[in-house]
Amino acid sequence: MPTLYHIPKTISSPIVQCLLELDVVGNGVDVYETNFQEIKTETFLLRNPMGTSPTLEDDNIVLWESGAVLDYLLERYDTENRLAPRCLSAESLPEHSALRAKYLHVKQYIIATVYPFVASLFLHTQRSIEEQDEAYIQSTKRKWTSVMAPVLSQWLGEGTYFLGDQMTAVDFLVCKPLNNANSLGMLVVFPRLKSLLDRMKCRPTFRLAYEALPPNEESHYNRSILVVPGMTTCQVSVEDSKA
Repeated sequence: MPTLYHIPKTISSPIVQCLLELDVVGNGVDVYETNFQEIKTETFLLRNPMGTSPTLEDDNIVLWESGAVLDYLLERYDTENRLAPRCLSAESLPEHSALRAKYLHVKQYIIATVYPFVASLFLHTQRSIEEQDEAYIQSTKRKWTSVMAPVLSQWLGEGTYFLGDQMTAVDFLVCKPLNNANSLGMLVVFPRLKSLLDRMKCRPTFRLAYEALPPNEESHYNRSILVVPGMTTCQVSVEDSKA
């Protein structure tokens, strides 16, 4: 069974949330919650020399790039194409080709451009005031407001999700940078992005994917995700503390 090494509140969280939505955690994929200390150990670095999360191990296959990990797991377990339009073929109709192309484009934009951009700013703001570069913070926020977020808003449009009424993996992926951006007050002028974030955080799987386990508690990554004690259908109190 594949093992996904996961640190809550990092970019592995939306991947775990996708797996929970597909009901394959513990039922096809093991999710092992690790931490920043463990992924820098010699043992872990033999598995992933980058020392990063996520890391996926499946027999002799090891992946650590987020997009590759997500694609590998979806192609293997999302057999009904619930979270991604089916892959293209020579027979694909133009409308499906356009849908798949948009999905791929948005996914890559989030992983390669938006996430590292926002994560860098978020981490910078966690430094002491004396260590922060105010000019960098303001220029980065301006770029977010003038370029980065408007592109996301344009792709979202008036739809419920990026692909209209179909919720896909990109809607889960974007929650990670949007959560960081929201904590910095950067979604105030982008209400539709804020609404999307709130909508995705209201799913019961969000808490399980983003919240760390208390010490010595048995794994909450099980199939009974809708009956976790004390959890409602809209619990959005989990705040980002890591990029």
